[in-house]
Amino acid sequence: MVADYRLFYVQDVTIRSGAGAEALEWFRDYRDLVRRFPGVKDTHAYATQFNLGDRAIQIWNEIEDYGVLDRWDDVDDDLTHEWLAFSKRSNDIVEFGQARLLGDWPGSSMYAEG
Repeated sequence: MVADYRLFYVQDVTIRSGAGAEALEWFRDYRDLVRRFPGVKDTHAYATQFNLGDRAIQIWNEIEDYGVLDRWDDVDDDLTHEWLAFSKRSNDIVEFGQARLLGDWPGSSMYAEG
């Protein structure tokens, strides 16, 4: 079994037409806010390349474990209100697509080690 692993919550995002300049500042604000959520280790954004996705950007949030997703539902009221206000602002700049979990977490391997 893997002793140390990395797990990512990956979000597809499309920048709305004409909002390219605002998107960089938007991501900085997103990163600062999301890093305050429980269990988020780091956040990065990548442009989709080689036509391997239907969205312009992928945001990779490294998280501690699956339990993080449950803890996000229970964040304090201040952080919840900040997220809701940020989400309203986001509607003019980006459109969120699908999200998924990616990583090498224990038990996910298709082969036996050793």
